[in-house]
Amino acid sequence: RKVALHRGYTARQANLFLRVEGDDPARAADRMARYWERRAKVLGEDRAFDATAPGHTPRTEEDFRRVYGMALAALADPRVDGVTRVWAEQYRATYIDAKLSHLEIELVALESWRMETLAEAQSRWPEPYGSVAHRVEFLRTEDFDVDRAARRIANYWAFRLELFKDDDDGAGESSSNSKVKCSDVPFCPLMMQDLMEKHPEELASGFVIRLPGLDSAGRGLVCFTADRFSLKYSVEGLLKVYWYILHSMLEIESIRANGIVFLNNHKSMRGSAFNWKHSVKASQLVFDCLPLSVKSIHDCSGPKSWFANAVAPIVKWLIGKKLRLRYNIHTAPFKETASVLQKYGVSMDQIPTELGGRLQFDVAYDNWLQERLDAENYL
Repeated sequence: RKVALHRGYTARQANLFLRVEGDDPARAADRMARYWERRAKVLGEDRAFDATAPGHTPRTEEDFRRVYGMALAALADPRVDGVTRVWAEQYRATYIDAKLSHLEIELVALESWRMETLAEAQSRWPEPYGSVAHRVEFLRTEDFDVDRAARRIANYWAFRLELFKDDDDGAGESSSNSKVKCSDVPFCPLMMQDLMEKHPEELASGFVIRLPGLDSAGRGLVCFTADRFSLKYSVEGLLKVYWYILHSMLEIESIRANGIVFLNNHKSMRGSAFNWKHSVKASQLVFDCLPLSVKSIHDCSGPKSWFANAVAPIVKWLIGKKLRLRYNIHTAPFKETASVLQKYGVSMDQIPTELGGRLQFDVAYDNWLQERLDAENYL
């Protein structure tokens, strides 16, 4: 019954069954399953699920994405029976293959300058560029919107080429750690040892860090602290630190699947210490390039803040309409900020003491640095 239901599912039809059953999801699902089971017996398997057959509701792209979500949920649920699990794996593979084929067409159809960027990326880094895992992450970030995924891929490689154009190897790939190869680490990320050698001040500043653990929804946490930012740092160095931290988060499946949340501390931020070039480039990296979905932003500025009055409106414009609905500016006193953040699924042990939590910032950052060095040595 489940297989029949999944094969015939459309959101429009599901709404009809919900209406008949008085918005009772369990009864609606049971009725819908019985309908498709009976339809298959009367019309036969092929005709029952033929989109051109009488009474068949045509599927939309939203329907295919919903069924894909059902398949993923089935694969993640240990209680699911074997028949449904086989169907779910087959559907997942078929859906991804179809999207990858469509993505290849969209990549070829991009503007000439984007095609030149992709051609250079393919010649320099053929393994990550052409890998299925690489492209699936971009598709997943864009909710399998193929056109947007193609543009994000092009943006990613253009950004990478620009950021690492002056490096000896031109790749942003480790030159100091011979143990790490492009095939070992997704996207050939910059290595910690490279940053320690070339951009030690920017790395040591801790202006942006990954907070420990995940929030209640399985999302990664990133914290920017204005007090640790300085105009003496190079934009290149800051962006490479940012690049490294976000790429390290891509190693965690829960973060790739569920995205990231920003907790930003803008206490004491002043206009004289604000670097617009860095801010714009960092925004491009996060929102237009990396295969990471930003689920929410919490800008904590305190009362009577220059940031809240002068910068927050620009941030809202930069992040776009969709994320604007998930943007939060917190102007309460910092002692009260932690209680607000807890309502969004962040624990006290993940909130820095500067924002009213229990996390000792410097200790957490030092621990993370050591963890990364240990991970790279292991590789």
